[in-house]
Amino acid sequence: GAYWPGRLTVKPRVVTLRAHTISRGRSSSLETARWNDMLNALVGQRVTISVEDQQGVREATGYLSAQMAWEHACGVTRITLIFTCPDPNKYGPEEQLLPVSGMLRFTQHGSAPSWPRVTVTGHVTGLTMDVDGHVIQWAGDTTNLEFSMRDMIPSSGRFVHDDVMAVMPGQHRVTIQVAGTSPQFALWTRPAWR
Repeated sequence: GAYWPGRLTVKPRVVTLRAHTISRGRSSSLETARWNDMLNALVGQRVTISVEDQQGVREATGYLSAQMAWEHACGVTRITLIFTCPDPNKYGPEEQLLPVSGMLRFTQHGSAPSWPRVTVTGHVTGLTMDVDGHVIQWAGDTTNLEFSMRDMIPSSGRFVHDDVMAVMPGQHRVTIQVAGTSPQFALWTRPAWR
């Protein structure tokens, strides 16, 4: 197909946040106006929503899509914010993995597919990765390379072969061959949940 796997349309996650502020002193209308201006400044900005519970920290990234009407009563102002996260998954903390003798093994502990990202620091002229039988080959000549397996847009150079797949929950084996002058490869993964 003509679409990268991460570009296929899926239903977004919608998060509703209810908050309140307590007015102090006689300047309650000015405080409310200041809060309103700060919230309006979030429109169109990337926002990361983090939740920490007994299972750890999980994050979703999105934008402020709606701001409901303000309610004022007895010095308390209540507001409801609606955030839309185009990617419906929640993610755990990102982990850096370094290969040993051109290979690494890792476990994706989530319950949904995840898209790792790759960084190579130093002078690099070629990269071949085999992720559970799916081969990615990059060619170019640059200092420092970075790309996400979600959209496969390298910071420099081009892909020669791009049999890319999301990393499913479970154990994985990756072999890496990097050409260049002392390049340092790193794979960044994070668990995902629906």
